[in-house]
Amino acid sequence: MVNDWILWSPQGNSNFWSASNIARVWSRGLETRLDHRRQIGKWKLSTTVGYDYVRSSSLVAVELPRMRAGEQLIYTPVHQSRIRLGVDRGPYRLQYQQQYVGATTGVNVDVAAFTVGSLRFSYRMPNSWPEGSVRLDVHNIWNADYAVVERRPMPGRYLRLSFDLTLSP
Repeated sequence: MVNDWILWSPQGNSNFWSASNIARVWSRGLETRLDHRRQIGKWKLSTTVGYDYVRSSSLVAVELPRMRAGEQLIYTPVHQSRIRLGVDRGPYRLQYQQQYVGATTGVNVDVAAFTVGSLRFSYRMPNSWPEGSVRLDVHNIWNADYAVVERRPMPGRYLRLSFDLTLSP
């Protein structure tokens, strides 16, 4: 039970979103994860499977955005799942993740369920100072059309290059 839950939504006839206070929200659910790791020679294989069941409902009726008491909060999917496959060899790692996000209620129209994949290649600099890594992510690798918030499409396939350095004596 959460008192004073903050919800961002459009207010009145405005195009701007602002925070509003929902008096009481009941949030409950189940999060499951299954991890498996195996080493075959110099190769390390990993698999992670997960599923989330989330029920978050307002215990009181809300005017804007319109929600009846007991209804699931907007933009809060009930079902989400993911699978991540990884392979490591020395300082190199390759990971693939596929994620499913269930349909949600929006302010004006519902947001459709979607599935999106991503690929990550990373290199960890062994025995160096500073410690560090380089990572290349390919997000939305299958170039899926999807939205997390209605009428606000997410980008198609895109790349992100990251450098991480840890400075410690």
